[in-house]
Amino acid sequence: MSIANEIQRLKTAKADIKAAIEQKGVVVGDGTIDTYAEKISEISGGGTDIDRCLKSGRFPNLNVFGKTEVVLNLDSWESSFQNLFQITNEQNRNVICEHITINCPYTIESINQIFYCQYPYTDETLKRLTLNISTTKCKNYLNAFTQMRALEVIDGTPLDFSNVISASNTNAFPNTVSLKEVRFVPNSIKVSIMFANSSQLSTDTIQSIIDGLADLSGEEQYVIAGSQNGPDTFAYPEQEITIPMDEIHNVRVWNGYTMDDGAPLYMVTHGSAWAEDYAYKKVMGGGTTQTLTLHKTVGNKLTDAQKATITAKNWTLVY
Repeated sequence: MSIANEIQRLKTAKADIKAAIEQKGVVVGDGTIDTYAEKISEISGGGTDIDRCLKSGRFPNLNVFGKTEVVLNLDSWESSFQNLFQITNEQNRNVICEHITINCPYTIESINQIFYCQYPYTDETLKRLTLNISTTKCKNYLNAFTQMRALEVIDGTPLDFSNVISASNTNAFPNTVSLKEVRFVPNSIKVSIMFANSSQLSTDTIQSIIDGLADLSGEEQYVIAGSQNGPDTFAYPEQEITIPMDEIHNVRVWNGYTMDDGAPLYMVTHGSAWAEDYAYKKVMGGGTTQTLTLHKTVGNKLTDAQKATITAKNWTLVY
């Protein structure tokens, strides 16, 4: 075998070894072949720096080295996401993951700073965060997406802010300067919220934010009652379903029946099928004017109709 053929064979073997190591989730980069033994030990050692920096017992086998996408399946979890990743400067050097998906079958009550890093490595890499979780009971989003300066997309299940009663707990997006896409449950945002540093919000995201603002003007509507709580009373439902006023055909008091707190119960005929449902009156929204703060670039993109919708809901617009 000629020297040229032997050199080519070694080059091919080196490339194959590098590819095999990186397929196992360990970054090799431009390292010389004499560094490959150390890289291989990272595979056989049963863990890497990122494994060890996670909270004890959370994801003992997680390895994001060299991976652009990671899926976290949370089979069990507490009621809150707080510092899901705890990463220090030593452990950050090769975190290059661009897309993390979190699947959780449980309802989360708090999402507080999912990532905690001493240095902004996730700022530079994470572009998409998919949250397949229920936030219907979430009361706190404080700094939920902080240290995510490269984050462009938050998708999965729309975020529900209906249980957040303090403006400080809506400050979820303090440094999301690259954010383009995020979705909210309609009419769920009841207290002031800020997107002051997010200049790249898409048209669909802007509309989702506006749709997400609760109507604070104090409009009276009918809400479908929950299941019967006794012989003559009904319980309030866990999820409120309002009947659009323009779809109501007839309303009559349902004598002898009330809600569980004594509020009058009505029989409401509505919709194209002329359905009949027990319902109670409720003033939707109302109360203190809240503030929506947008980046100036985004504020300048709003249409007159969008601005009118925001103010009609008793919100102050700042940009």
